[in-house]
Amino acid sequence: ITVSYTFPVTEMGTISHEASGFYTTYDGIAHGITVNVSDPTDVTISYSTDEGDDKTYSETNPTFVDAGSYTVYYKIEKDNYTTVTGSKSVAIAPKELTITAADQTITYGDSIDKTKYSITGLVDGDSINAVTLTPSTSDATDNGTIAVSIDKIVNASGDDVTTNYDVTLTDGKLVIG
Repeated sequence: ITVSYTFPVTEMGTISHEASGFYTTYDGIAHGITVNVSDPTDVTISYSTDEGDDKTYSETNPTFVDAGSYTVYYKIEKDNYTTVTGSKSVAIAPKELTITAADQTITYGDSIDKTKYSITGLVDGDSINAVTLTPSTSDATDNGTIAVSIDKIVNASGDDVTTNYDVTLTDGKLVIG
């Protein structure tokens, strides 16, 4: 006679893992959290951005490009092991962007050069839709200004990404003689 019996698991194993968030300044690149499991192997890791108790998990780790603060929940599962849950944050700060109108000295009756400005801090792949320079006066002056303004900032796909920047507009000095 051969008797076969499967004993129930009386003690669940422990999953060893490390999780980390990501903190950066806007760079136009997608960022997410990292979850690494050292023991056991062949676990299932799933992620959610849902708040509350009824989260929907997916094996796709969400990533974020736009400035903001995001919470990613994770769940690590394997049969006969205690399920691990946790969360980490992805925080992306707005990028500093400065647009400065150049100082100009022009002759009375002439127009300012509307291409004289500098831009510092623009992320590769992003561009400013329109930069406008506006003189404070067309009369003779020693203390006029050239105001700078922009329409919006767009990425390579043409999406408006202005909110990903902390924009500083610096007027230039205008002298008309």
